[in-house]
Amino acid sequence: MYVERIKDSLETPRLRLRKFKRSDWEAVYKYGSDPKVLKYLEWAGVTTKQEAMSSIYDYYLSRAGIYAIVLKDTDLCIGAIDIRLDEANDKAGFGYLLDHDYWNKGYMSEALAAMVEHLFTHTPVQSIAA
Repeated sequence: MYVERIKDSLETPRLRLRKFKRSDWEAVYKYGSDPKVLKYLEWAGVTTKQEAMSSIYDYYLSRAGIYAIVLKDTDLCIGAIDIRLDEANDKAGFGYLLDHDYWNKGYMSEALAAMVEHLFTHTPVQSIAA
């Protein structure tokens, strides 16, 4: 099973991709209530602290391969990325979002590069789509 090969955390020069923590709720609320972040997503986002916490428990912690994107130097959550595996066809895809304050700084490119490298190195995945 591919999911057993997915690491709990990954690191890049500036980022750590890790499991979500309860304390990430404020970041989830910030990006999850920003219309700019939500514009092209299927996710409706959040409007309350409770919805942000529920998103962490009900979705972000629900399976392997869902990561908080955090700044290494502060452990501040600035977004999320998840691997969507299609084991029957040796394919994978990604879902991702990033706090608007961190757009155009190369963070998502850095996170995606780490994910692609991890998948091609540690799983039989042959193709990836975002």
